[in-house]
Amino acid sequence: YNLDFRIILRNYKDIQEVKDSMLNKQLNRRNLTLEQISYYRGLKYNTIIKNQEGLPKTVNVAFNLAQEFKVNEKTIRRDAEFAKGLNKLTPELRQDVLTGKAKVNKSDIVNLAKVNTGETQSLSSADEITKTIKKDKIKSHPIDDNKPLNINALEISIRELAMNKLDKQLCLILLDKINILMNYL
Repeated sequence: YNLDFRIILRNYKDIQEVKDSMLNKQLNRRNLTLEQISYYRGLKYNTIIKNQEGLPKTVNVAFNLAQEFKVNEKTIRRDAEFAKGLNKLTPELRQDVLTGKAKVNKSDIVNLAKVNTGETQSLSSADEITKTIKKDKIKSHPIDDNKPLNINALEISIRELAMNKLDKQLCLILLDKINILMNYL
């Protein structure tokens, strides 16, 4: 075809500077979905915060990014949680969520960011996201034998568990809670 094209050579001091440049280039695109904009803003915030570790906190990163993108400071912080949650997904599912092909609630992804899934585990479906969040919610509210038993809370917990699709681990948790309730009555 013999097309004439222009090549621009750029020098970067390290790989992080290359990643930052690519992230800024993505954020300057006009055809991004709302999820993509949110994800890239969150990535930028998380990257800056990670690079500031060990340094004094003299700069309010969220405020500066909020000014740059003309959004609220809280939006930047929520975007950071959204980005953390998306990074726990497989690359295929992440791309589907960002392009709108996979319908996953943004709140589920933000909640996923707060769940300790381990560094190696990548979730590959919306069902896995929901299960992981529910399992973490159950683990984070164990029944303490030293505290007085709250029957209403226990009954509500049992109902919530029973309404979901159960796997082996959730069945065992459900049975434990039912046994506790039966022993109390």
